[in-house]
Amino acid sequence: MMWALIIGTIPTGIVGLVLEKRLEVIFHDLRIVAAALIVNGALLWMGDRLQKRRAMQAPEKLTFRQAFLVGLAQIGALIPGFSRSGLTMIAGVGARLTAEAAAEFSFLLGTPIIFAAGVLELPKLFHAPGQLADSLLGGVLTGIAAYLSVRFLMCYFEGHGKLASFGVYCAIAGIFFLGWFMMHPQPV
Repeated sequence: MMWALIIGTIPTGIVGLVLEKRLEVIFHDLRIVAAALIVNGALLWMGDRLQKRRAMQAPEKLTFRQAFLVGLAQIGALIPGFSRSGLTMIAGVGARLTAEAAAEFSFLLGTPIIFAAGVLELPKLFHAPGQLADSLLGGVLTGIAAYLSVRFLMCYFEGHGKLASFGVYCAIAGIFFLGWFMMHPQPV
């Protein structure tokens, strides 16, 4: 599993490092985020349909090829508005993993990339020492929330939860916010 996580992390790590500055600009345009939410919703809905049609293999048969394909999907999450876990679960199902195995690998695959992103942002805290305590508290609370969320979602997917429900929510939120941002332009 360790090698599968390493192989799955490599594509996003490379793209994230190479395009770091360009991707940072996207975070400031909320219209792009809203549009990405709509596309994300459609992908989640289609991924749920894909899951119903695929012949699945046992979770313990995760191959390096499958890990790499799931890792490629994680690149999409570098654009704000896309669900990293949703994209990687869809890719896992597309790579013929069961929904449970795709969810498990997706959540495990998030750990190295989220940790690496945090390490890259850490030096910025030393330039603003007043924010260090706030950042540490935020990190601890985020870690607790992430743990509880993963526990909940694993139970949800083991109970045959559907990505389509979250996809519909994302699409509706994206349409609402895209309309809002078009009617209320951001100051430049």
